[in-house]
Amino acid sequence: GLAEKRYLFSFTNSTNWTNSSLSNSNFRVKATCSKTSGRSSSTCKLDWIPVLVDYTVCTRGVPGIAVTPNEQSGNAGSTLTYLVTVNNTDGSYCNESSTFLLNLWDIIYTNGSNSTSPVNWSTFFDDDSLTIAPGSSNKTNFSITSALDAASGNYTFRINVTNLASKNWNFDTGLYNVTNGSG
Repeated sequence: GLAEKRYLFSFTNSTNWTNSSLSNSNFRVKATCSKTSGRSSSTCKLDWIPVLVDYTVCTRGVPGIAVTPNEQSGNAGSTLTYLVTVNNTDGSYCNESSTFLLNLWDIIYTNGSNSTSPVNWSTFFDDDSLTIAPGSSNKTNFSITSALDAASGNYTFRINVTNLASKNWNFDTGLYNVTNGSG
Protein backbone atom coordinates (compact mmCIF):
# COMPACT_ATOMS: atom_id res chain seq x y z
CA GLY A 1 0.00 0.00 0.00
CA LEU A 2 0.84 3.65 -0.14
CA ALA A 3 2.35 5.31 2.88
CA GLU A 4 1.70 8.97 3.58
CA LYS A 5 4.29 11.11 5.31
CA ARG A 6 4.32 14.78 6.24
CA TYR A 7 7.42 16.94 5.92
CA LEU A 8 7.97 20.41 7.30
CA PHE A 9 9.82 22.91 5.12
CA SER A 10 11.09 25.95 7.00
CA PHE A 11 11.73 29.19 5.14
CA THR A 12 12.04 31.38 8.22
CA ASN A 13 15.30 32.98 7.14
CA SER A 14 14.23 33.87 3.61
CA THR A 15 13.13 37.42 2.87
CA ASN A 16 12.34 36.57 -0.77
CA TRP A 17 9.04 34.79 -0.11
CA THR A 18 5.86 36.73 -0.75
CA ASN A 19 2.19 35.83 -0.41
CA SER A 20 1.92 35.12 -4.14
CA SER A 21 5.11 33.03 -4.33
CA LEU A 22 3.88 30.83 -1.47
CA SER A 23 0.50 30.08 -3.00
CA ASN A 24 -0.53 26.45 -3.42
CA SER A 25 -0.34 26.79 -7.20
CA ASN A 26 3.32 27.82 -7.07
CA PHE A 27 4.68 25.25 -4.62
CA ARG A 28 4.43 21.58 -5.56
CA VAL A 29 6.36 18.44 -4.73
CA LYS A 30 5.74 14.69 -5.13
CA ALA A 31 7.95 11.92 -3.83
CA THR A 32 7.57 8.45 -5.35
CA CYS A 33 9.55 5.81 -3.49
CA SER A 34 10.18 2.18 -4.31
CA LYS A 35 12.11 -0.54 -2.59
CA THR A 36 14.25 -2.98 -4.51
CA SER A 37 14.07 -6.59 -3.37
CA GLY A 38 16.98 -7.48 -1.14
CA ARG A 39 17.81 -3.87 -0.21
CA SER A 40 17.01 -2.20 3.08
CA SER A 41 16.73 1.35 1.68
CA SER A 42 14.21 2.91 -0.68
CA THR A 43 14.84 4.92 -3.83
CA CYS A 44 12.75 8.06 -4.18
CA LYS A 45 11.91 10.22 -7.16
CA LEU A 46 10.68 13.82 -6.77
CA ASP A 47 8.00 15.28 -9.06
CA TRP A 48 5.87 18.42 -8.75
CA ILE A 49 2.31 18.24 -7.41
CA PRO A 50 0.23 20.71 -5.35
CA VAL A 51 1.11 21.04 -1.67
CA LEU A 52 -0.92 22.90 0.92
CA VAL A 53 1.14 25.85 2.10
CA ASP A 54 0.61 27.33 5.54
CA TYR A 55 2.95 30.10 6.50
CA THR A 56 3.40 32.81 9.08
CA VAL A 57 5.02 36.19 8.71
CA CYS A 58 7.60 37.77 10.97
CA THR A 59 6.31 41.25 11.79
CA ARG A 60 9.05 43.64 12.88
CA GLY A 61 8.00 46.20 15.48
CA VAL A 62 9.28 49.62 16.45
CA PRO A 63 11.80 49.06 19.26
CA GLY A 64 10.98 50.33 22.73
CA ILE A 65 13.51 52.47 24.57
CA ALA A 66 13.56 54.05 28.03
CA VAL A 67 16.21 56.25 29.67
CA THR A 68 16.20 56.15 33.50
CA PRO A 69 16.34 58.13 35.54
CA ASN A 70 14.84 60.66 33.17
CA GLU A 71 16.56 63.56 34.93
CA GLN A 72 19.75 63.97 36.98
CA SER A 73 21.75 66.90 38.33
CA GLY A 74 25.48 67.42 38.73
CA ASN A 75 28.20 70.03 38.85
CA ALA A 76 29.92 71.18 35.67
CA GLY A 77 32.46 68.50 34.72
CA SER A 78 30.53 65.70 36.47
CA THR A 79 29.85 62.33 34.90
CA LEU A 80 26.26 61.14 35.22
CA THR A 81 25.17 57.61 34.29
CA TYR A 82 21.75 56.67 32.93
CA LEU A 83 20.30 53.22 32.33
CA VAL A 84 19.04 52.61 28.77
CA THR A 85 16.53 49.77 28.37
CA VAL A 86 15.71 48.49 24.86
CA ASN A 87 12.69 46.25 24.13
CA ASN A 88 12.47 44.03 21.05
CA THR A 89 8.83 44.36 19.96
CA ASP A 90 9.14 42.01 16.97
CA GLY A 91 6.26 39.55 16.56
CA SER A 92 6.30 36.03 17.98
CA TYR A 93 6.99 34.52 14.53
CA CYS A 94 10.33 36.34 14.40
CA ASN A 95 12.20 33.45 15.94
CA GLU A 96 15.68 34.95 15.81
CA SER A 97 17.23 37.66 17.95
CA SER A 98 17.85 41.06 16.40
CA THR A 99 20.75 43.44 16.85
CA PHE A 100 19.89 46.95 18.06
CA LEU A 101 22.30 49.87 17.66
CA LEU A 102 22.26 52.77 20.12
CA ASN A 103 23.61 56.23 19.38
CA LEU A 104 23.47 59.70 20.89
CA TRP A 105 21.50 61.90 18.51
CA ASP A 106 22.12 65.26 20.14
CA ILE A 107 22.50 67.34 23.29
CA ILE A 108 20.64 70.65 23.41
CA TYR A 109 20.99 73.49 25.91
CA THR A 110 18.04 75.88 25.98
CA ASN A 111 18.41 79.33 27.52
CA GLY A 112 15.26 81.35 26.96
CA SER A 113 14.49 81.24 23.24
CA ASN A 114 18.05 80.20 22.28
CA SER A 115 19.03 76.57 21.80
CA THR A 116 22.62 75.49 21.29
CA SER A 117 24.67 72.30 21.22
CA PRO A 118 27.33 72.31 23.93
CA VAL A 119 31.00 71.65 23.16
CA ASN A 120 33.58 69.62 25.08
CA TRP A 121 31.06 67.14 26.47
CA SER A 122 31.85 63.43 26.32
CA THR A 123 29.50 60.46 26.15
CA PHE A 124 29.94 56.70 26.39
CA PHE A 125 27.74 53.60 26.08
CA ASP A 126 28.90 50.51 27.98
CA ASP A 127 27.51 48.61 24.98
CA ASP A 128 26.12 50.39 21.92
CA SER A 129 25.03 47.14 20.22
CA LEU A 130 22.50 44.87 21.95
CA THR A 131 21.26 41.46 20.75
CA ILE A 132 17.71 40.84 21.91
CA ALA A 133 15.18 38.04 21.32
CA PRO A 134 11.63 38.98 20.27
CA GLY A 135 9.53 40.01 23.27
CA SER A 136 12.62 40.49 25.46
CA SER A 137 14.67 43.45 26.62
CA ASN A 138 18.29 44.29 27.37
CA LYS A 139 20.00 47.14 29.20
CA THR A 140 23.19 49.16 29.02
CA ASN A 141 24.62 52.18 30.79
CA PHE A 142 25.04 55.56 29.10
CA SER A 143 27.46 58.02 30.72
CA ILE A 144 27.64 61.71 29.94
CA THR A 145 30.26 64.17 31.21
CA SER A 146 29.59 67.89 30.97
CA ALA A 147 32.33 70.36 30.12
CA LEU A 148 34.14 72.01 33.02
CA ASP A 149 32.93 75.39 31.75
CA ALA A 150 29.31 74.29 31.07
CA ALA A 151 26.71 76.93 31.88
CA SER A 152 24.20 76.19 34.63
CA GLY A 153 20.88 74.90 33.33
CA ASN A 154 19.13 71.98 31.67
CA TYR A 155 20.66 70.00 28.82
CA THR A 156 18.37 67.58 27.00
CA PHE A 157 19.90 64.62 25.18
CA ARG A 158 18.28 62.17 22.80
CA ILE A 159 19.31 58.52 22.38
CA ASN A 160 18.22 56.64 19.25
CA VAL A 161 17.85 52.88 18.89
CA THR A 162 17.67 51.10 15.51
CA ASN A 163 16.68 47.47 14.86
CA LEU A 164 19.16 46.39 12.17
CA ALA A 165 16.83 43.64 10.93
CA SER A 166 14.10 46.11 9.97
CA LYS A 167 15.69 49.58 10.17
CA ASN A 168 12.81 50.54 12.51
CA TRP A 169 13.95 53.07 15.06
CA ASN A 170 12.80 54.97 18.12
CA PHE A 171 14.24 57.37 20.70
CA ASP A 172 13.97 58.59 24.26
CA THR A 173 15.29 61.71 25.94
CA GLY A 174 17.00 62.42 29.22
CA LEU A 175 17.94 65.57 31.09
CA TYR A 176 21.29 66.60 32.54
CA ASN A 177 20.91 69.58 34.88
CA VAL A 178 24.20 71.45 35.47
CA THR A 179 23.81 72.92 38.97
CA ASN A 180 26.90 75.09 39.53
CA GLY A 181 28.19 75.87 36.09
CA SER A 182 29.41 79.12 34.62
CA GLY A 183 27.03 81.88 33.69
